[in-house]
Amino acid sequence: MENNIEERGFLSMFDDVGGFGAWHRRWCVLANNMICFWKYPDDERHKEPIGVINLKHCVTENVGLVSRDVCARPNTFELCTVKSKKGDEHKLTTKYYSNVATTQHLLSADVKEDRLTWCNKLTEALANLRAWHPDALRPIANRKATC
Repeated sequence: MENNIEERGFLSMFDDVGGFGAWHRRWCVLANNMICFWKYPDDERHKEPIGVINLKHCVTENVGLVSRDVCARPNTFELCTVKSKKGDEHKLTTKYYSNVATTQHLLSADVKEDRLTWCNKLTEALANLRAWHPDALRPIANRKATC
């Protein structure tokens, strides 16, 4: 039976702002095979999310701490998503190939315990999603630690 994994809490998210990297603290909700994020917890009830990561497009197998050469920020983990290439939008977090684009989502928890909770829940949600949804992307074999 499919199990809907849920988690809520603040995470800092790396983003491309005008060609420069910046971290933004966001209220994140893992539910229904997506991570939705808002500026504040109360926004979840009253506003549309300011962003969504669809886990069906994720090719990360096991979510875990990234190495310091990828990101020196403590308690940072990564999700890598794939989408069809559209437009010529260039971002620090996206790499373009002939017909697809991969996006590296770097997320950081405030403390180790929160990181472990999020990583475990995300890994479980991805395994569950792939078991029950044949259209969900599978992990890329022999993929490096970053997208």
